[in-house]
Amino acid sequence: MKLFEYFEYSVSAFAGFMWGLPLLILLLGGGIYFSFYSRFVPFKYFRHGVKILFGKYNDPNDPGEITHFQALTSALASTVGLGNISGVAIAIQMAGQADGGCRHCRRGPSGVAAAQMDWRWRP
Repeated sequence: MKLFEYFEYSVSAFAGFMWGLPLLILLLGGGIYFSFYSRFVPFKYFRHGVKILFGKYNDPNDPGEITHFQALTSALASTVGLGNISGVAIAIQMAGQADGGCRHCRRGPSGVAAAQMDWRWRP
């Protein structure tokens, strides 16, 4: 059992260290690196993307059944939906299915706050 406790302590210490300045440097450094690597394409073509979004290039004679805006909203909806699914999975994993939100969510907003307190302050 001591080995598991040592492993848990080591992982916790490493995570506590990484969630500070090193992660900030890694994220900012990666963003700056990839901005230069892509030659600032997201910034160069932002105006063109907005024009596409507002339908400047829509042609009713083009093949296909949906517009550029409909394609964008469909992709965005699937991304948000996937985030919601993974968020629920993480909440169940952290709080437990029986302990987590199930019994507390029936009580409304105060029950949700109680569910959050429940998993955070468990011994």
